[in-house]
Amino acid sequence: MEHTSFHYLGKISYGLYMYHPIAIVFALQLLNISTMASVHWLVYPLSICLTLALAAFSYRYYESFFIGMKNKFA
Repeated sequence: MEHTSFHYLGKISYGLYMYHPIAIVFALQLLNISTMASVHWLVYPLSICLTLALAAFSYRYYESFFIGMKNKFA
């Protein structure tokens, strides 16, 4: 459990929690499930990839700023 990828997932875990529902809705809109029934299995991997991308982007450009402020004022 000391692998660097698990450590990174722990760092972005709040974003994973917050952005997962948004990524699911976005994946459903991208695939337009109502008209393309043959690609319904793509929703799961696409939503996971979108969640990881959103959480990583949020951590890098938004959350790290506030984490730095917390350390600065502690």
